[in-house]
Amino acid sequence: EAKKVAELRAQRTKQVNLFESYKKSHQCEFFSPWKWQRRALEEIQKCNITVIPAPNKIGKTVLLVNIANAIALGFCPWTKSKDEKPGYIKIDGYWFAPSPFHKKPPIRIRITGEDWISHIGATIAYEFERWAIAGSYQSRKQNDGVACMYTYPNGSTIQLMTYGSAIDVYESWTGDLWIPDEPPPSEIFEATARGLSTTHGK
Repeated sequence: EAKKVAELRAQRTKQVNLFESYKKSHQCEFFSPWKWQRRALEEIQKCNITVIPAPNKIGKTVLLVNIANAIALGFCPWTKSKDEKPGYIKIDGYWFAPSPFHKKPPIRIRITGEDWISHIGATIAYEFERWAIAGSYQSRKQNDGVACMYTYPNGSTIQLMTYGSAIDVYESWTGDLWIPDEPPPSEIFEATARGLSTTHGK
């Protein structure tokens, strides 16, 4: 009897470890949006410009990276279901809500922040790589080791930039979605908006 109990406990421990390992590498499937985050997702579907004025430490960057990842993939990983639901799309045997965007991949996304080390590297890239599915993208890094581009097999890209980049770099871009993690300087806002206008971007 004791041997059987020990075997059952060992099996249970193995199952728990497997689940925790899966959860760690598929964190975006376990994202549970708060009420204000769900509201933001709804507004993104309706509006060309969505502004989220809020204090720090309430989950803006977590929402940002999960939105970017979902739009790049074309579906919301946290809505994963074994059963078909109205409006859901089937991906690899499971059903998901489509991304909150008006276009299908490939999508060109740009995320901007204030500096490479503390903002892009330690905050945005850190959270993205913590939430996005391991192995679902390739990353290109700068000489300092901070990611500057994520590329998906479906052709979607997420480019990371700072407000310290030359304005010419902003002027020359054409994309589908821009997500500034902090308010940008007015000249960068205007330059990036022009890069979105020809693609009906947001």
